[in-house]
Amino acid sequence: EDSSSSNGPSEGRVLCGVMRIGLVAKGLLIKDDMDLELVLMCREKPTKTLLCTVCDNLPQQIE
Repeated sequence: EDSSSSNGPSEGRVLCGVMRIGLVAKGLLIKDDMDLELVLMCREKPTKTLLCTVCDNLPQQIE
């Protein structure tokens, strides 16, 4: 889901938002196709730990 706000509750967060790109942004994915393209917007350069955390939690958020 798109969520990018420079003020309010996201001020202290490392991850500012996620943008859908490619076929998923156009709504052209096939039902069981889980090959998605997303862009993470971070306050600072993302660490490997942050990327692993996002990868672990993403399936729960998509459902």
